[in-house]
Amino acid sequence: MFVESTKLESTEEINENISEQIDVPIDFKLQDELENSTFLCKDSSESGEDKLTLPQPATDINENHIQKHRKRRRSTESKLSHNSITSNKLKSLKLLVDRAVEHNKTFAILGKFPSIREALKARGWVQNYEALTQYKNTSSYSNNSRQNHHKEVEAPSSSSSDQCVKMVVSNEDQDAQLISRLLRDAPVNFIWAMGDYIDWKYISKLTVVSRFPRVYFTTKVGLCNYLQQTHWFCEAGISNTLFPRCYNIASEDDLEAFINNFRLTACISTLQIVINAIDNDNKDIYSEEGKVPLTAVEFAARRCTEYISTQEHEDIDVKEPEHIWDHQWDQFLTWYYYLAHEKANFVTATDSQKKALYMCSKLTVESIRPHWPQLHLDGFCNLWIIKPGAKSRGRGIQVMRKLEEIVSRVGTLHSKDPRYVIQKYIEKPFLIYNTKFDIRQWFLVTSAYPLTIWMYKESYLRFCSQLFSLSNMHESVHLSNNAVQCKYKNARRDQALPDENMWDCYTFQTYLRAIGQSEMWDSVIYPGMKESITGTLLAAQEHMEHRKNCFELYGADFMLTEDLVPWLIEINSSPCMSPTTSVTARMCAQCLEDVIKVVIDRKHN
Repeated sequence: MFVESTKLESTEEINENISEQIDVPIDFKLQDELENSTFLCKDSSESGEDKLTLPQPATDINENHIQKHRKRRRSTESKLSHNSITSNKLKSLKLLVDRAVEHNKTFAILGKFPSIREALKARGWVQNYEALTQYKNTSSYSNNSRQNHHKEVEAPSSSSSDQCVKMVVSNEDQDAQLISRLLRDAPVNFIWAMGDYIDWKYISKLTVVSRFPRVYFTTKVGLCNYLQQTHWFCEAGISNTLFPRCYNIASEDDLEAFINNFRLTACISTLQIVINAIDNDNKDIYSEEGKVPLTAVEFAARRCTEYISTQEHEDIDVKEPEHIWDHQWDQFLTWYYYLAHEKANFVTATDSQKKALYMCSKLTVESIRPHWPQLHLDGFCNLWIIKPGAKSRGRGIQVMRKLEEIVSRVGTLHSKDPRYVIQKYIEKPFLIYNTKFDIRQWFLVTSAYPLTIWMYKESYLRFCSQLFSLSNMHESVHLSNNAVQCKYKNARRDQALPDENMWDCYTFQTYLRAIGQSEMWDSVIYPGMKESITGTLLAAQEHMEHRKNCFELYGADFMLTEDLVPWLIEINSSPCMSPTTSVTARMCAQCLEDVIKVVIDRKHN
């Protein structure tokens, strides 16, 4: 079911939440049964009863044409018993079409969405297949800025865009063909199209469309830009977007900011390694074979102290801080890589030196904590994710951990396509049986002005096929997207994990109860996801095109940190609604049915 989460008049004024629940049945069984058939025209059978038969090809004075015509006719007559329809049936179909047109209940679907088709037909709507050709934006098949390919059934390729209509019609039964012909000149009242396959200039403003013309928060670059503005729309209990820090490499300022952040993160991580060795591991990280000098800790502490002074504006009346050259940073990062990635030790030290380094590290980290809000998710390894700005399904994503490699990779990518973002990897995620997962949360937007958001009450978890590890950079360990994980065989994991690598939210809540966290879903996780989505859309609202009669279903992906707080990773347009697992087989069809309940039933009621 959908719950109306937020209805906001503008980005300048935030009203109280308006909550409304729509009850829907859970049990369902949807099936799309299409039969091969051909178009028919009216003819008279031997019995005298009017029927519809195949149109006869025109005769020609050329004998060869006549022979071909007779041959085709004999073939047609042999199929007549399978492709005929009575005039009474035709009258009933005409009546059905007339009623649909009178009550504005005609629809078109780009692609094969049986759940949507059946939901509309059950409400007395009729489908017009031929209308698709005039609404399709064929250029978007090959060049689509919002392209996600997340569909219940894949859309046709750019080389055969017209085959979408032919594919559906050739497999529909006679009733569907006749209805489509009867609707040839009728307006289409509802269009369902997942993806940028709509040519908006041909669509009436009165036509309801399952897309918004311009939405940029579903691209990684667009979302990155909006997330940097969400602090302006933060209000307790309504909107508060938590997201790992990210940078748009198309901007030189952003790239420089990333480099500075990477370096400072390495400094903090170095101090954290010193602290963790004493507080948690009780491990001696000093030895005669150590590769890292003690000055590495001193260097890291000074850089952190300088940052704290800057954040607290203590540097205003102080002379310009010490300039650190690139070669000095390179030397420090080399030492840091030894510590974090190779598990190397510091050189030998006296007990007093060890104690002094520990106390210095402890004090510095505690001092920087208020100015480094993502400290608890950073870990020690300084991992970052490079993401293509307009791709989906995990394509092109890389997890990297060395600055020089990232900058080199970014330079190569930037020369080809500047639409890439760099996002901090959450190194301390909440794990289930030592396996990483994310949460797919659907939400529906039915209006941009006023902003109206509907949160879906159900969500599902997607697991990685391999056990979690910060030393293994393979995508099967870190990218929980089902399109990625379906390529790999599950590792030897806990038997409680699903073979299909999916849980619904109810199974997850059962798990939370088993570990003594029964209240976290209702008190932290679900409200946190709702607030993150609201804050993001408030930041993006100004750039959403104000067109009435639009709605859109989105899929937001969240990660949980160790304290079970949800962090927004990305938002997808055209989320995958295919029944790829037993979980999505139940949930996706039901979700699409519920979308129709909100945009059709609620509107008419």
